[in-house]
Amino acid sequence: MKLPIQYAPAPKCVRELDPGEVKRTLGRSYLVGYNIACPGCGWRAIYLHEEVGFIEEPADPKVFPKALVGIERPPPCMKCGGLIGAEPGFLTCSPPAVAP
Repeated sequence: MKLPIQYAPAPKCVRELDPGEVKRTLGRSYLVGYNIACPGCGWRAIYLHEEVGFIEEPADPKVFPKALVGIERPPPCMKCGGLIGAEPGFLTCSPPAVAP
């Protein structure tokens, strides 16, 4: 599944994120992680930068200060098990690898 990334506005509660929507979590001006709604099943969870390695680049400051363009170590969704990835402008969820 591949959906365009939608950046949630600051006042929006993370429990209301729609599939493919993300919300940055900051601590004193540094990135802590992202709340992500899985583009496959819609399950919402926070993923920490230290664990997955979010890749960001500057974005249009009128829209959003940073754009999520990749994830170094794609985390599995906590509900469907699909691997959550990012590419410029899109959030992806690939089916989990099945062991033979």
